[in-house]
Amino acid sequence: MESVVDQLASYRPHEPEVPAGQSTDCGVLPARPATLAALFLDSAARHAERPALWADGAFVSYRELLDRSSRIAHALIHAGYADGTGRCAVLGDRGLVDFTGVLGALLARNTYVPLNIRHPPQRLANAMQAADVHALVVSPSGVDIARHLLQTVQHGVLVLLPESVSVPDWATGMPRHRFLGRDDLVRPHIDEI
Repeated sequence: MESVVDQLASYRPHEPEVPAGQSTDCGVLPARPATLAALFLDSAARHAERPALWADGAFVSYRELLDRSSRIAHALIHAGYADGTGRCAVLGDRGLVDFTGVLGALLARNTYVPLNIRHPPQRLANAMQAADVHALVVSPSGVDIARHLLQTVQHGVLVLLPESVSVPDWATGMPRHRFLGRDDLVRPHIDEI
């Protein structure tokens, strides 16, 4: 089976291209994909083994970043949040899970809602309610806060825990939410994102 990066060579993003030579207040725009997700896919295809970012004390290649973020995108798509109306909150503190959560949401054509664990829990709960999020990506540092936030949400939320081997014990007391741990996030085929 081909890897996600190998499949990128033939992948063409669904997003429209910015017209070459279009004049704006900032000058003339070059021809390039119009979305962050398309730009990321283009960079991952061209520079798979190069460092994409520094997170959690290590360099992460475009290949690894794409692999991790595509698993999140795949889960969102299979949960039915790929029509451009989904809202995915990312709860963390600027670690690798946060970057992959943002990219995964964008690859699945979701709006992402950043939630910083350093903010007061009530402020985060208000942001989740106001944004009417459908999914929540949780970094390891945000698991305890996620428990509080999920108790305040009135509707079911897809909870993605990409670094957790298993779902926390307290999740069993929240039947309206669906929890997916690291082993539940499968590597998709590129046509699925």
